Amino acid sequence: MNFNIGTVGRLVPEKNQLFIIDIFSELLKHFPNLKLTIVGDGLEKNNIINYIEKLHLSKKISVLDYSENVLSIMKTFDIFILTSKYEGIPLTIMDSLALGIPVVASKVGSIPEIVKNGFNGFTLELKNINGFVDTIINILNNRNLHEYLSSNAIKSVQNFTVEKMVKEYENLYLRLLNKP
Repeated sequence: MNFNIGTVGRLVPEKNQLFIIDIFSELLKHFPNLKLTIVGDGLEKNNIINYIEKLHLSKKISVLDYSENVLSIMKTFDIFILTSKYEGIPLTIMDSLALGIPVVASKVGSIPEIVKNGFNGFTLELKNINGFVDTIINILNNRNLHEYLSSNAIKSVQNFTVEKMVKEYENLYLRLLNKP
């Protein structure tokens, strides 16, 4: 089968896209038709392209500039991968979940609060390349798991709607105002 994993973000060292390429290189041993799409702009773009060429993966990996049709591109992803070294609340993860795309991400910042292991994706320790590879293999080999994660991805993002967040902040402010 033909699968596509992808990532969206600034092409900067802290987003760690070179690690994604290393993961992808290992995955190709199991899925020779696998594709990787990297969407973004930034200081690391030339380094990323050079690394892809060095590994002879130019036919397997697309590096696209960030554009207004990024959601259309993301819809082609079977898995969204993010290997940031540190992170706040990445909107690209929220977008992926809203599109029903399972997420495999580094266990940093607020990501574990959003991505629940085995529910809408998986979070892993950053240095664990084998963990990333094995997790993605498991998702791609198990259609039922992929569908389960995808369905839950859509449900989980509903907890983060603007209206719900505003209401929670409103309740928090009211509680703080009413404290003696």
